[in-house]
Order: sequence, then C-alpha cells, then structure tokens
Amino acid sequence: MKVVGKDVRKNYYPRLTCNLGKIRRNTIETVRQCAEAGIEVAAVIKCCNGIPEVARVFQEAGCRWIATSRMNHFPGIR
Repeated sequence: MKVVGKDVRKNYYPRLTCNLGKIRRNTIETVRQCAEAGIEVAAVIKCCNGIPEVARVFQEAGCRWIATSRMNHFPGIR
C-alpha cells in the first residue's frame, strides 16, 4: 500500500493523505461500470489538492480526462 500526502499549509494540521491502492481499485471499478453504460470518466484532482501521484493513478486506471478548477494543480503553472 502506497500512501501519499502533503501539508495543505506548512507546519499546519490537517495533513491530506491518499491511499493510492484504494483510489486505483475504486477508479478501475468506476471506469468499468461507466464504460458499460457508455460513459467516459473525468477524474477531479481538486479533492486531493492536485497531488500528482493521484492524477497518475486516475490516468492509469482509465480516466479519460483529469479535471480541476485550480491552475496551480497543473505542472509549470503557478
């Protein structure tokens, strides 16, 4: 089990942690069920504060798009 996370603010509680194994399993099952209904999935990374490892898991698990409302979640944009 790999867990990733980052502090939302330095030296501040709470800390956001994400279990990549659970995210992968849940995403694969969601993508499978949606595909049966002819639906493509967009994964939203805003909920995990744009952690790149989570975006990769979404992509590897079959999500068609990665979505966020925050430009700083995209590499190279600050």
